[in-house]
Amino acid sequence: MTRVQTSLNTCAIPVKSNLVYPQDHCMKWWWLIGGVLLIEGLMPLLFTQVWRQSFEKLLQLTDGQIRFIGALSALVGLLILWLNR
Repeated sequence: MTRVQTSLNTCAIPVKSNLVYPQDHCMKWWWLIGGVLLIEGLMPLLFTQVWRQSFEKLLQLTDGQIRFIGALSALVGLLILWLNR
């Protein structure tokens, strides 16, 4: 039978019999998410006018252009993750 251990400081880790998997990968993901939010928050905080102008330009793009930028960004992110595995 598989059960899940949880606490406020860790991810949900499946436990099979007496085997507990390492939880280091969960903390790395929280650091990664925190870093992204930090950078995303610093841009409008420090460069408000540039950030606003960038969004005004983005609003003028077509759906296809926005999707292309999103796909390209996702592929670059996957490449970075794959190279650092």
